[in-house]
Amino acid sequence: MESDYLLTSKAAKKLIQANLTATEWRVWCYLNTFEGQHQVTIDDLMTNCNVSKSSAYKAVEKLKQQQLFSFNKHYLCKNLRGEQGV
Repeated sequence: MESDYLLTSKAAKKLIQANLTATEWRVWCYLNTFEGQHQVTIDDLMTNCNVSKSSAYKAVEKLKQQQLFSFNKHYLCKNLRGEQGV
């Protein structure tokens, strides 16, 4: 079953303050299509977000730096800013 995630005002402010590039926004949006933790690869990001390898790595680093997503060494990602809706 698919769940919706609400974009809280706190999360919206954090996203605006992060000053994300268009590529970083695409990656953030793509990662938000998954529920809970999800395994992604750089190739997944390249294909689904239509970005280069270096851009995908830079986007991941920016999302980590801004504490919008966490990634472990195996690219298991977790949304740090969304709230699951009912």
